[in-house]
Amino acid sequence: MDYNAPVLTETENELRATYIHNNASKHSQKTALITFADDYVFVAMQTPPATVAALAGIAGVELVHTVADHYYGSPTKVRVKRHPYCNSLTVQKTLEALASTGAFEMSDASVHDLISGANAVFIINSGVGVEALLHGRPVVVTGECDYS
Repeated sequence: MDYNAPVLTETENELRATYIHNNASKHSQKTALITFADDYVFVAMQTPPATVAALAGIAGVELVHTVADHYYGSPTKVRVKRHPYCNSLTVQKTLEALASTGAFEMSDASVHDLISGANAVFIINSGVGVEALLHGRPVVVTGECDYS
């Protein structure tokens, strides 16, 4: 396949302008700018519908638990953002219990604010992964997606 580098660069720049500079994402984001000055990774959760679950190699709560366990005791913090449409009480209670141990912190900041300072972004198969790539951040994908 023949790729036209100038066209790809122009498209990438347009996507950055559309998403990052406008704080746009698939779902509306908080407009207050938050800058995190510490060392952290970001876990973007998803809703657990059948389609996502079928493409997932790991459940969302299990991903949070695994990442939190990996970084526990290190100087790297783990920040987690719950999907805005997730209304599962089980997920909520599980995350609250885990967060109360200090293993990670929950955030409702804009995904772009969370991505911009993260050392890495962990996702199942979310569009947040593409946004993280636009930010130039490493993305760990645990499910099936077009960009994995």
